[in-house]
Amino acid sequence: MVFDSSQAFQDPETGEWIQPFDIMPDGSVRLISEEEYLADLEKVVVEEFEYELPEESVISEVHPNGTFYTYWRFKRSGTRTQVNAPRVKASPDISCTTPTCSAAISVGVTTSNSFSTNVTVERNAIKAGAGYSWTTSASDSATFTYNIRRGDAGYIGFTPYHWRVNGTLELVGNQGTGVINTKSAWGRYPKTLSDGRADGRYAFVYTQYGY
Repeated sequence: MVFDSSQAFQDPETGEWIQPFDIMPDGSVRLISEEEYLADLEKVVVEEFEYELPEESVISEVHPNGTFYTYWRFKRSGTRTQVNAPRVKASPDISCTTPTCSAAISVGVTTSNSFSTNVTVERNAIKAGAGYSWTTSASDSATFTYNIRRGDAGYIGFTPYHWRVNGTLELVGNQGTGVINTKSAWGRYPKTLSDGRADGRYAFVYTQYGY
């Protein structure tokens, strides 16, 4: 694997200069061209629901008979869509000040779900009503050997792929009260590979360019 800033290009989403790559199942590394990277950004990936939920699907709560109470339920809108979560740093800083530099490096990252709300009961309602098996967090790690050009510096970043579900949170009262309040909401959770590892794309992110 050769990192060379002369082969880098600007990420249109972040403005960073990058050299993206995939780590294959056999541990080898495949560089991604600018054309392939940009084409992947334009793809819209959607999937049908894994299962259907009754409209009244909520997190179970026990209340004394005759007690008035409220609860949140999530009514999803459309199917889940793949989105890019923010790139995270997956390695220490890397640099080269000698004519040639080569070393083995280990990379690792963990990515977690996120929501439009910080309220626990509302988050739980989104997870319960999403219509998919929810993944709270996922990780990936790998070790490979790299070469880097003299004067180049940066780090390896990882852009996690997440599934996003949009919909409406409804505050509902019992005793025939019905819907009291509504607000738009969304939840995102890590997309995983068949072996459970986090799905996404690695890139060398340049902070300094060679000479």
